[in-house]
Amino acid sequence: MERTQERAEQRAERYLQYADNAEQRAESLQSGLNRYRGDIAFFTQPIIIGHSGSQAFSNYRNRLYRQYERGFEEYRKSDYFKERAANSQYTASFGKMESPSYLNNRIKECKKEIRHLGKLMTNAELKLAKIENGETVLTHKGEHDTTESVSERLQNYIERARFYIDKQAYIENKLAELGGAE
Repeated sequence: MERTQERAEQRAERYLQYADNAEQRAESLQSGLNRYRGDIAFFTQPIIIGHSGSQAFSNYRNRLYRQYERGFEEYRKSDYFKERAANSQYTASFGKMESPSYLNNRIKECKKEIRHLGKLMTNAELKLAKIENGETVLTHKGEHDTTESVSERLQNYIERARFYIDKQAYIENKLAELGGAE
């Protein structure tokens, strides 16, 4: 949980930096056109084709408009990264651990995984018994299964089951702190 919190905090800081950078790029891109704010002539100046400098002025004004539009895209990126940072900060604060429905769902997932691992452990114990009785047991690949490989898998299942049991107990304690399930 602590590692999750640390990583979420680092992610939030990174996203905030991305948001600041995008906002600075947006301001930079829009500064060219903002310089002409209040200059009505710049925006309303008719472009008379064939007059001296008309094409250059048109190209310049269009370039400023395109930069201004790209500035809006950068502001959208900034908002996106701010939203991502807020989500990461929510994760870091363990806000979801305050939701009884979230905790109930995690408890159900743990119980499901424990049941699944129990079935796997039972099958592994049956395979061990068969191997000890001298029967040939094949893997899903068609190879002969050995006592050592089955024992390794069984130990792996036991360790995973312990992890999920501890996780379930932790989540149930959190749920009890909140007042239990609805």
